[in-house]
Amino acid sequence: MKKGPTTKPSDSVHANWHLGHDRADILFTEFELVMLRFQQAFERWALHVTARCGDSTMSFAEIVLLHAVRLQGSPCNAQSVARLLNRDDIPNVQYSLRKLVKRGYLMYTQGNVKNNTFAVTELGRQVTSYYAEIRHEVLVAHAPNVSTMESQIQAVINAVGMLTGQYDEAMRKASTYHFTSLELSKNPPKQ
Repeated sequence: MKKGPTTKPSDSVHANWHLGHDRADILFTEFELVMLRFQQAFERWALHVTARCGDSTMSFAEIVLLHAVRLQGSPCNAQSVARLLNRDDIPNVQYSLRKLVKRGYLMYTQGNVKNNTFAVTELGRQVTSYYAEIRHEVLVAHAPNVSTMESQIQAVINAVGMLTGQYDEAMRKASTYHFTSLELSKNPPKQ
């Protein structure tokens, strides 16, 4: 017999959350929500700044990949870029990298069709440098008390890194989890 929620939070904000059975559930839900909101803000920021750099048609995924290739410091393949970004969709990464080559931001350096290595072109270097300049002048230089928040920022980086591993491990466990109480394939939700 499955146990119900052990502790139901008393405050009205979380009282009806299906993801808030106890304080740990609430913390993880709040963490996930803040990460989703952060991702949306970051995506809007990156698209806007890249448009100011001269390309309003580049997708967020392409922007991230262009910067990831430049961060590597030397020619790299799609697998190393994917590892840096914790992505496992190598075909999508390869497709986006090929699009960046066609648009003149990256170039092939060596390799065969399935294992090309990529490097940033002069155009890619100009765009990423201009992006970095805008980022520093508008975001980093005006962030409140960055020097006094350094240890807090490092703690967040460490915590998010640890939780990334936790989510990856939980995903592996969920892949073999036996769902006995709810089988959607036999009882599809009513609409």
